[in-house]
Amino acid sequence: MSNLTASRSESSFVNAARKISSTAISKSSAIKKDTNRTTNTSNKKVSAIQPRENSEESSDKDEAKDFLKSDLAAKLRVYDPTCKPPKKTQKFSSTPNNMTSLLASSEIQTISGFDRSAYASGKTVLVLENGDMKHINLAEEQPKMVSMNLVGRVTSFSVSNDFTIFAVAIEEENVAKVMVYSLELDIGEEKAVYGTQYLSQEMCISQAAEIIACLSVLEERVHLQTFDVKDGINNCSGNIIAEKVPMNWQITFCPADEGVLCALGGGTAYLLRASGGHIENFSTILLPGVLCHDWANDVNIMFGNKTGLLHIYRETIPLDVVDIRKLSEDILTDSVNVEIISIRSTSRRLACQTGSGIILLFDSNAESGPDWGSCRAFIISDFRLKSYHSLSFDFADENLLYDSGNALQTISIQFLSKLNSFNGDVVSVRHCSRIIGARATESTIITLDDTGLFAVFSKFTNRVLCSSRVPDAFFFTVLATSHKLLVVTKTHVESYTVMLDGLKAAESIFEKELIMDTKQMLFSRDNKFLMFLTKSDNVFCVDLSSRKILWSTDYKLHFFQSMGYSNATLLLLNQKFIVSRIKHGKDLSNVNMHASDIGFSITSELIEGNNNFVFITADCGELLCSAASALDEPYVVKSKIKRIRITTIRAFDDELLVGYENGSVGILKLTQQVPEDVNDIILCNFNGVINLKSLLRDINAERNLIKETTEKFLDLFTTRTNNELQQIKTEFDETMRNYKERVKTFEKDFNESETIKQKTIANLKGLYEDESTHQKRKYETMIEDQIRKSFRQLEEKQNEIKAIKEDAERKHREMIGSFHITEKQLNIQAENHLKKTIKDLKLQIIKKHDDLSALREEKEQNTLKLKENHREDAELLEAEIWALKATCVQLNEQRDHIGDENIKINSMLRIAKQQIEHMRDENKRQEVEVQNLREIIQKLHNKENEITRAYTKVKKNFSIQTKQYDELVQQNHRWKRRMQDLEARIEQLAGCVYDPRRLEHSVLSLLAKSQNVDLDKRYKAPI
Repeated sequence: MSNLTASRSESSFVNAARKISSTAISKSSAIKKDTNRTTNTSNKKVSAIQPRENSEESSDKDEAKDFLKSDLAAKLRVYDPTCKPPKKTQKFSSTPNNMTSLLASSEIQTISGFDRSAYASGKTVLVLENGDMKHINLAEEQPKMVSMNLVGRVTSFSVSNDFTIFAVAIEEENVAKVMVYSLELDIGEEKAVYGTQYLSQEMCISQAAEIIACLSVLEERVHLQTFDVKDGINNCSGNIIAEKVPMNWQITFCPADEGVLCALGGGTAYLLRASGGHIENFSTILLPGVLCHDWANDVNIMFGNKTGLLHIYRETIPLDVVDIRKLSEDILTDSVNVEIISIRSTSRRLACQTGSGIILLFDSNAESGPDWGSCRAFIISDFRLKSYHSLSFDFADENLLYDSGNALQTISIQFLSKLNSFNGDVVSVRHCSRIIGARATESTIITLDDTGLFAVFSKFTNRVLCSSRVPDAFFFTVLATSHKLLVVTKTHVESYTVMLDGLKAAESIFEKELIMDTKQMLFSRDNKFLMFLTKSDNVFCVDLSSRKILWSTDYKLHFFQSMGYSNATLLLLNQKFIVSRIKHGKDLSNVNMHASDIGFSITSELIEGNNNFVFITADCGELLCSAASALDEPYVVKSKIKRIRITTIRAFDDELLVGYENGSVGILKLTQQVPEDVNDIILCNFNGVINLKSLLRDINAERNLIKETTEKFLDLFTTRTNNELQQIKTEFDETMRNYKERVKTFEKDFNESETIKQKTIANLKGLYEDESTHQKRKYETMIEDQIRKSFRQLEEKQNEIKAIKEDAERKHREMIGSFHITEKQLNIQAENHLKKTIKDLKLQIIKKHDDLSALREEKEQNTLKLKENHREDAELLEAEIWALKATCVQLNEQRDHIGDENIKINSMLRIAKQQIEHMRDENKRQEVEVQNLREIIQKLHNKENEITRAYTKVKKNFSIQTKQYDELVQQNHRWKRRMQDLEARIEQLAGCVYDPRRLEHSVLSLLAKSQNVDLDKRYKAPI
């Protein structure tokens, strides 16, 4: 592949597209001039084109030859699956002479797809596929999809809820019947066969697997029948009369009453009662928009509609409406399709699937129904909405089988989270649209539909190896390695590697938009020639070794649908089953391959052949086959796929692949591989026969001994079981009494602790309020004492200042009287002294003013922490200072006395400062007391939190005890159910006393039940 460059590939494909279009449409006349015309028919021209050089008239012809000689032909030859080294031919017992008889007895078998599916016993899955019933055991090391090879066409099937039997409805040569098979020992073991009046479209089996109900849709009514599995008789029959009979129906049995059924069709639910040989409709529920239903528990029915609502009814009484959007609001938004298309309910699980591919899972109970709070969502990738989607749980309700449209998958639901989006294990794959391509190798079959979905199937196990989608793919072929595909889309050609997880792109050949007028390309069986059929009915044949056109044919108004190749002959098919044949460039006579069995208003579509057979498809879905040596003797090939149009066929030496419009793929075996040395008779000596008889006798004796031992064991087991059940019941009653007493004691202790807690909280609140009131009063008293003390100090200072003033006036008068000098001298001395004193006082006043300003600022900063009375004190002190200044100005001559007064004032200020410092210390002490009070309050909060935690612990213990009590109640219900099941089995065993085979089977079943009862998770709940 590396030697094919992208540029070379692009140019070859583009030139090819343009030249074939011009050659086939606009310049066909020029090609006709260069061809050797024949006169066999008036509208056909066959010629052997020979290459000529230097000819002006052959320019158009040369362009066509250039296209046909381009690398396209060589590349397609390289990637064609038939271009492999010659293989060693396999030896078959059949010969070409008896090939027709072998094929006449063969039938087209389906190899892919599924219509309906369900879990059987264990990990076995039952699949209904185009009328064929298949099964696959997923527990095997190499699971295989095995057909049951039932005679006839299967229309429906149903599996019992206990996984003991399953029933199928079969149409065999216009005869309808119901067959019942056992699932306990061998899945193909036939148990009973019932003949039915009409073909059943829907079936269901009762809860105890004793009654089978069949529903048949007729033109003006719906017919129902019930069959007794045990007695093998038709119990009841009846009809549902409706104005307009819908085609899609569902039918289910009531788990609590096997005589009550629910049939849903056309938005109406019909509640039916089967008794006395008749089935009558005793109630009807109108449910517009409802698509599916199932029983939510033993007596309630659940319906799912298009708006995402689950309606729960008990008969005709509506009980509840559940909106699934509210259960999973994260993913079920307004843009998501929430119509409920499928519901499946068991005693432990409920699953409902929406139209957007989302599956909601709920835990359920046989008595109370689903637990809506346990919702888990599973998102399906690559979902395709179909008319019917399968949902099925296995026996243990631990695995879910679901249908994504294209694939049937299983998933374990034990450990799913709230939201899951991964893929399950693929069981089978189907195509939802028409098949456009099919190829086969030695070990695989590859199919392609028009949506680009590839599916690879194994020939050995009939399982799907992988599936993948390639958008816009319309053609593919298998490369020589058988592990790679060459895929052609609208814009590019790529090779893909087949892997288990899908197709992986390996290499891009080229990418460019292709505009091609070619309708079909075909290789010869020996890979020497390549034929082209255009949309204008032009046919070209190219020699791949020389890349030259060997011959060409121009047909007019033949409207060829397809072409095939058989025995070196090119076959061209029109719409009227007329086959035109060309061999080595020569036109042979036409052959009519119409068969009268399919009617005369049918048109033909496809033709395909190999060295022995030629096949033609009709638009009615039938496949015609004739021997290559006798094309005018076709016959209709049998097929399990009825009345579906065939869209593609591909013939090989030993098989034919058939693709249908609905996505189904069938295979027709053309040869039968039989071993060379086969002995039909095996001879044995006499002693060997005697030994075999002796062995048979010993086996019969051992069987009789087992019967006797089984009867004894059954009696012993019955007696011991009754004693154990009685003992268990007594212990359970005693345990229940003890638990009730313990619950009462817990309630009493809880009430007492609740009362103590309330009292403790009330006492703590009282202590807290008393302590807060005491501290508040204490701080208020301290502040009031401080304010009173400040007022007393201020009053004392005012009295001292007044005494100083009086003393100063007195001394001034004494000094005036003591003066004996003249008034002039005194004036002069007084003026000089006054000036000097004034000057000194001014300096001192300025200095004192600065000191007083600093003190005042410090005092103001300190007094801001106190109340407004402290600021008033500072203002009074400042007023006194100014009064002292005025006195000093008036008493100029009393400098020494004024200095003494200033010293006293400074001492008073120092005292005031000391008082302020004392108040600061007092405030710090008060802050320490407040911090201690806060610590006490924090301790009280911690005690309150401890009390709260103790209350929470007591409440949690109470909830645990309540949960244990509920589990004991549930265990009691389980033991009752187990006793009922055991009594039913014993009654069933009593009815089989006179039938040794059924007695042996029932005893073995009871022994298996007794051995596995301790392993059943449903009975392992803790006591």
